[in-house]
Amino acid sequence: MFSQNLSLFVWLTFKLYRYANICERLAGLIDEETLENEFIDTLLDLASDRVANVRFAVARAIRRLLEVGSFPNKADDLKNKLEILKQDKDKDVVFFATGELPNRSPPTKAVDS
Repeated sequence: MFSQNLSLFVWLTFKLYRYANICERLAGLIDEETLENEFIDTLLDLASDRVANVRFAVARAIRRLLEVGSFPNKADDLKNKLEILKQDKDKDVVFFATGELPNRSPPTKAVDS
C-alpha cells in the first residue's frame, strides 16, 4: 500500500511539474487570451504546492509569462504569486522567482589558536 501511494505521489508530482513547464513553453507561442482562460488559474494554484520542484517550475513559468505578455486580466495575480515565491523557504524556488542566487553569508575562516 505504501509503495502504491508513493508511486502515485511521484507520478502526480511529475505531472504538476510538467504542467508548469508546458505553461512556460506556451508563453509566446499561443495567444494570451487562451493562456489566461485555460492555463493561468491552474498554474497560480500550483504556486502553493508542497513540493519545491513544482513551485520552482511555477516561478520559472510565471517569470516567462510576464516577460512575453501583458495578460490584462491576470497580470496582478501573476505578479503577486511571483512575489510570494520570492520569499519561499526553498532556495531553488527563490532563485527561479528572482533570477538571482539568494544572499548567503561568506564562508568564515577558521581561526588558528
